[in-house]
Amino acid sequence: NFNQNFESLNILDQWILILLNQARDNITFALESYDTVNAVKEAKDFVSHLSHWYIRRSRDRVGIQVENQTDKESFYQTSLFVLTTYAQLIAPLAPFISEEIYRNLTGLESVHLSNWPENGGLPISKKSQQSILQDMEITRKIVERGHAARKEAKINVRQPLKLLTVSGISELKEKYVELIKEEL
Repeated sequence: NFNQNFESLNILDQWILILLNQARDNITFALESYDTVNAVKEAKDFVSHLSHWYIRRSRDRVGIQVENQTDKESFYQTSLFVLTTYAQLIAPLAPFISEEIYRNLTGLESVHLSNWPENGGLPISKKSQQSILQDMEITRKIVERGHAARKEAKINVRQPLKLLTVSGISELKEKYVELIKEEL
């Protein structure tokens, strides 16, 4: 249960759970309004964030060599929850792939027999959720621009940068700065 220990989760886990909660609300609203175009857009946007940032940035959190077993287990639990919930959300839009994902992850009979995911009711304020989303967006933009500058300067991706100067941002919490450092 993420409600009991949400604050102690890795910032990436918190971020993806907030995004999942928003996607659930937006997909539910779109489907209830018979707006499949926006439902598909929301589902597509979410899976893009999931794969291009959450999974990619979490690769170092798993594997045999990982020392922090609590963080590793947190990643696995979060990923399981996110993927099974996502399968439920896309079931009306992509019935066959959602069925395959759901059955493989849960061992249950069918995604189409499961209840629609309820609002996560995350145990942090909307203001705190917005802060996490904004800080992660800034982090991702810095990383994106850093990669673009690296490419322009023809610096190998595997070569760590000695210095990165960012202007226009007053302050970014250390957990986000660490993500930037790890990425660049």
